Amino acid sequence: MLTPLGAFKLIISERDRINRSEFSLYFIYSMFINIILFVLFLLMTINNIHLYFNTLIYAILIIFYIINAILQITAVIKRGHDLGISGFIIAPLCILASIIVIIPLMLVPGTKKANSYGPSLLDSAEL
Repeated sequence: MLTPLGAFKLIISERDRINRSEFSLYFIYSMFINIILFVLFLLMTINNIHLYFNTLIYAILIIFYIINAILQITAVIKRGHDLGISGFIIAPLCILASIIVIIPLMLVPGTKKANSYGPSLLDSAEL
């Protein structure tokens, strides 16, 4: 099973394609991180902590949100590559209509043969 650290390494690796199980597990981990960040934002809003400290924590949380969003877009692009779709097509679609695009990415198998983004991943992990 893919660990959270393994999922992160997979997304930043040089490999251009990820299969649907790797994509699904990464997205579950990513959503968990988003929930934790959201709860921290709520706690910071509810508690009146010193203004400068509060601003620093908000800035750090926003940086983590941005990093997580970039990694999510990278995962979507790599999954699109597994389906033979360019990142220039799939990334804007994901940003505009995320749920409508992400669910099919989790369910549709990748191409069975090598494509312009690399060899097939179906042989190794996804049956």
